[in-house]
Amino acid sequence: MESMTELCDLIAQNPAQFVDKLAWICGRCPPPEALLVGSPRVSRSQLNAILAVARFLSKCPNHSDEMPKSILLAFYRSIPSSFNPSFWPQSFTNDTILSFFREFLEYICKASELSPEFSTDVARFTGDILISALGNPNGDFGVSKAVLKAMCYHFPPIPPDDANKLVLALLEQFDSFVPQELATSSHSSPMSMSNVDLLPASSGYSDGGGDAAEKRAIASFEEEPIDRIEKQEIALILIGNVLEKVSIDANLLESVRGIVKQQFQSMVTFLKIRKRDWSEQGQSLKVRINAKLAAYQAAARLQIKALASLDLDGKSSKKLLQGALASLIGAAEACLFSVWRKWRACEELFSSLLSGISHAAVARDGQMLRVLLIRFKSLVLATCAQTDTWGSNQGPMFESVLKTSCEIIQFGWNKDRSPVDTFIMGFPICERNGYDEEVSFILPFT
Repeated sequence: MESMTELCDLIAQNPAQFVDKLAWICGRCPPPEALLVGSPRVSRSQLNAILAVARFLSKCPNHSDEMPKSILLAFYRSIPSSFNPSFWPQSFTNDTILSFFREFLEYICKASELSPEFSTDVARFTGDILISALGNPNGDFGVSKAVLKAMCYHFPPIPPDDANKLVLALLEQFDSFVPQELATSSHSSPMSMSNVDLLPASSGYSDGGGDAAEKRAIASFEEEPIDRIEKQEIALILIGNVLEKVSIDANLLESVRGIVKQQFQSMVTFLKIRKRDWSEQGQSLKVRINAKLAAYQAAARLQIKALASLDLDGKSSKKLLQGALASLIGAAEACLFSVWRKWRACEELFSSLLSGISHAAVARDGQMLRVLLIRFKSLVLATCAQTDTWGSNQGPMFESVLKTSCEIIQFGWNKDRSPVDTFIMGFPICERNGYDEEVSFILPFT
C-alpha cells in the first residue's frame, strides 16, 4: 500500500504526465457495475486501489478524467452492500474495516470540500448509507457500526431533506431506557422520561440517600446495555455533524434540544453516584463508566452545536441560552465533585462542558456575560479549592478552567468591562497582588 500511495502522490503532482499510471490504478479497483448487483466481494488489493484513487481525488478533485470519480461514487454508493461480512477479505476484522472507512471518508470529504460538483454527487447517497447502517436488518452490525463510527470522524455532504430523515432516525436511538415496572405503568412518552426522572428532586448520593427510588435509578443505569450506550454516543455525534453541515427542520431541532437536556439531567445524576453505590465493580464497572462518560461528552459537544443553531434574534433564544448555560455549569460542577473526576474520560467531559460555557459567553453578542460570570465564579473557586490543584501540577480540570476564564475575560474586556472587573476582583489573589498585575497576566496583549 505504501508504494501505491507514493505513486498516487506522484500522479497528483502532474496528472497529465501520468495518465497511464492513473488508469492502471483505476483498473485495479472493483468494477463499478460489479459493486451494484448481487453480493459483491472485494480483495485487499482492490481496497488499496480504492484508497489510492480516493487519495488522488482529494488532491485533484477537478481532474478532467471522470473515471476516478465514477469508481469512487460507485464504491461509496455500494457501502450498504459491505454490511455483509462476505464483502470483505477474510482477514479483515471490524477494526480493520473501521480504519479503512476512516481513511476513505477522509479523502471523500477533502475532495468534496474542493469540488462542489463532486460534493453534490456524494450528497445524493450519504443519507441512504447512514439510514441503512442504522437499520441494517440483514447485515453484520459490526460492519455497519464501523461505518457509523467512521462518519463520526469524517462526515460527507448531505442534502437538507436527507438530513431531516437521518436526524429523525438518530433520535429513535433515544427511546429512553427505564426499568420495566415504570415503562409498563407510566403513561409518559418514552422520549420524555430519563433515568433522572426516577429520582426525587432533592436526591444527593453524597449524603448516603438509600431509598427505593434512588436504588431503582442506580439499577437502571446498571441494566442499560453497553452497546445501547455506544449507539447513543454515535447518534449524538452524528446529529452534531449534521448540524455543522445543514440546517434541519425547526421541530426536529427542538427535539434535539430536548434529547440534549435529557442527557444533561441524566449526566448530573450519574456523576453524583458514589463508587460503593454500584453493585458492579472491577473491569465491568470501568467499561460502563467510560462508555457513559463518552456519551455525555458527545452530548456536551452537541449542546455547543445546538447553541450555534440558535436564532439569536428570536425571542426564545435568550431563554434557551439561559437554560443551556445553567445545564453546562451544573454538569461541570457535578464533574468537578464526581468520584470519577481524575479519570481521563471525566476530565475530557469537563473540558467539553467548559468549552460550551465559553461559547455561551459570546452568544447574543455577550448579552449573557454578566449572568454567566456570576455562575462561573463559583465553579472557578470550587476548582481552585480542590486539593489536587495546590501543587505545581494543577491538573487538566484546573487548566480547562484557566483557559476558559481567559477566553471569557478577553471577549468581555471590550464588550462589557464592568462584570469582568467584578469577576476578577472577586478573587482573593487580586487583593494580594493588585488588580493591574492580575489583568496583565490574563490579558498580556490587551
